Amino acid sequence: MRERTEKIVIITSTEPRIDGYWIRAYKGIVQGQTWDGLLRNGEEIGANAVLNTSFDDALDIDTLFHGSAVVLKRVHLPGLLPQRPERRKPSHRPRRSR
Repeated sequence: MRERTEKIVIITSTEPRIDGYWIRAYKGIVQGQTWDGLLRNGEEIGANAVLNTSFDDALDIDTLFHGSAVVLKRVHLPGLLPQRPERRKPSHRPRRSR
């Protein structure tokens, strides 16, 4: 088995969605006894994000993190993402003398 050399970034949020992204696929519920375990489990099932993240530590023994593993796709929504200003074409009109 080859060892992975690339680093995977998993987006996380306590919210059910992230502005500027569409949810392309739901992969399932993931959980872990550590935050890293939660992210690792999401990556293993092909997710690039875990939404609705939360944790349970009611028994003060172990903390259990959980959330919804999804595949997000970035989208362009006008007004949401900054846009570069349009370049104005130079005018070829002669200037008036005063």
